[in-house]
Amino acid sequence: MALSEKAKAVLRKSRKKHHDAKMDAGKKRLDCYVEVGTKIVLRQLKSEVELSNEGEATDCAVRLALVALDTVEALKKLDPEQALEILEYLEPLRSLLDEELE
Repeated sequence: MALSEKAKAVLRKSRKKHHDAKMDAGKKRLDCYVEVGTKIVLRQLKSEVELSNEGEATDCAVRLALVALDTVEALKKLDPEQALEILEYLEPLRSLLDEELE
């Protein structure tokens, strides 16, 4: 069933209003293709962290990646023995994450 020109105009106006509200809130539009596994993880993250949509899950994933990078940089500054101790402590967490992604 084809939409009338009036209905199309109403939809365009509604989309524009939504778009402008997001832009005014400091958001930027991201439209991209991702691997199937990435899409699955974003859905999982959305569900587990109780986010509203995959855009918020993407923001969350980037924040987690930044924390991971900061952690790696911090580990590099430690004595090698201390760094290994911390990595051994984190190993069970890595195993849990690997299981979740399988």
